[in-house]
Amino acid sequence: MSKNEKKKLLIFSWEFEGFNSKQGAALSRRIKQVAESFSDNNWEVVVIHKDCINECVNCSYKISKFSENITRIAVKYTENSNAIQENVLFRKLITYYYVTFLGDRTYEWTKQVIKLFNEFEIETPDLIMSFFTPRAPLILGNFYSKKFNLPWIADLQDEVSEGISKVLINNNIIWTKNILKTAKAIVQVSPEWATKDGNILGIKINTIRHAIPNETENKTHENVKDESTFNIFYGGSIFKKEQSLYVLENVLDKFINSNKNIVLNIAGGEYVYDIFSTAIKENIKINYLGWLNREQYYNAIYNSDCLLVIPWSFGLRQVIPSKFYELCSLKIPIWIIGNCTGSFNYLLDEWKHPKIYFDNIEYQTNALQLALNNDYSKMFNIENCKNKQLFANDLYKEYISLI
Repeated sequence: MSKNEKKKLLIFSWEFEGFNSKQGAALSRRIKQVAESFSDNNWEVVVIHKDCINECVNCSYKISKFSENITRIAVKYTENSNAIQENVLFRKLITYYYVTFLGDRTYEWTKQVIKLFNEFEIETPDLIMSFFTPRAPLILGNFYSKKFNLPWIADLQDEVSEGISKVLINNNIIWTKNILKTAKAIVQVSPEWATKDGNILGIKINTIRHAIPNETENKTHENVKDESTFNIFYGGSIFKKEQSLYVLENVLDKFINSNKNIVLNIAGGEYVYDIFSTAIKENIKINYLGWLNREQYYNAIYNSDCLLVIPWSFGLRQVIPSKFYELCSLKIPIWIIGNCTGSFNYLLDEWKHPKIYFDNIEYQTNALQLALNNDYSKMFNIENCKNKQLFANDLYKEYISLI
């Protein structure tokens, strides 16, 4: 290979940022960052993903240039599940079959990709990467690594048992072991999940966290800040069974008659507003912003005094909410408050950030009181980290080091 010839990366994924049904999801954002990081290092990248927004219209696939070095191929597949849904017994049998022998129902999409693959006219790659969830990309990584006799990396991004009922977990674990045994390296987004899944599978699993974006979007924004108001911003989803508002509620109770008007700005679905308004009640003003486009989203953020992150509080979900990494790039104080399963404590130690007592009401009350006076020393601030964090442009080195 000549010095000017570019190496080639083939990525299999279910979604891709900007062309997925759930805009801005961590799954699609991570894939885009990896593709761009390899592209910036002079690799030609092809991303094959499911057509999630019907951009193929009546065609089987659509090939387009995402950037100079990145080609994107959306492959259409629509599952006809009416017959399955109508018969309960048949549905259970079909689920058992897919989970035990084929991973999950997205296996049907892999057949479509394999059927059309030669039409894509892709040059033989030097490396393959597959991004879970769901399981279809893992199947394709396994299949084409053997076909081309080259290494592939499996990036899990979620627990290997994700989406599988407790009754069928052991069946699916056997399937997963068989698929992943051909991978050159397996990656998880947190050391906690890497350890847990590694023990389950009996395989070494590496950790590459979600990366902090290199640049902040919409640096120019409309400034509508009111100095008499302290604005807290929360954007995204929330799950009552996994995240607790108990600490936040008890802290805000103490600031009903504050010298500053505290406003909690909520962006997202109505159910997110309902959860917060039920917990906080009428103690603090809650301003529901609804669904925001990207420009509105960043305007709301830049007109906030701090950003709010609620840790995973219950069960075994030991991972950092993916939104946190994006918020780190904004260099605005982040108020992390609530019962924590331990993942944030590990991260603060890793990044060497001053200790934060996430579930201590007295500590968090003091943190908010100081913030009202422009002292954010008890909240999270990326500039207080003494150890280097992982940024998107560093992803190339992280993945290449595994092969």
